[in-house]
Amino acid sequence: MEKSESFGPGMTRKSSLENFKSKEFHFNNYLQILGLKIKDISGKKILDVGADADEFAESCKEKKINTKIYSIDRSLEAHPSTDKFLRTEKYLKADALAIPFKDNIFDLVISVYAVPIMQRAAAIEKETIEKSIKEMLRVVRSGGQLIFAPVLSHPTFYDNQKNKIADNSILSKRSPYDFFEERVDAMLNELSNNGYLFTKETIEQQNNEIKPGIFCVQYEYRICIIKP
Repeated sequence: MEKSESFGPGMTRKSSLENFKSKEFHFNNYLQILGLKIKDISGKKILDVGADADEFAESCKEKKINTKIYSIDRSLEAHPSTDKFLRTEKYLKADALAIPFKDNIFDLVISVYAVPIMQRAAAIEKETIEKSIKEMLRVVRSGGQLIFAPVLSHPTFYDNQKNKIADNSILSKRSPYDFFEERVDAMLNELSNNGYLFTKETIEQQNNEIKPGIFCVQYEYRICIIKP
């Protein structure tokens, strides 16, 4: 599978940091991470879970791509500039554990950036991922999709000089990433047994040298689930 950078089309790591607050960056980055094209979101009823300051929905509206995007975020009070949206039906304070919409009403549910937050929470409450996925799928119509990313893999430490997995005590430790990835895979297998289709695609591979010759290798995944 072809690896893609998650900084947005035509962006480097430096330029992505410089433009992180821009709507255009968020719009391009959403599409890149979710593996979507404009035709995939045009005209569909969409729910954005963990929408932050609602940049994606606003960009779609301004670009006249879609005006049927609903957004929820649990931390609206952290975004003073979004006060004007607090009273609208399309931008609500809520999270993935209690979505304030009826069953089977969205063509597409997406979640970007909120997943790492759930990933950290999974180390505390391991049922978080099952509850979140089931709740997001609840509001997806039959034939619709849930796409969320990035899911981070458990870090692997590789000894480049010895060409093998490094003998490091940290490998024996359990981490939020480890629990979360295992829970996601278990949930996907359960859903598959109940008629759901899914894909798990690699978005990016990170190789960070933590000391001479020792690299921390970690993957970012995109999960797409189709509701039967």
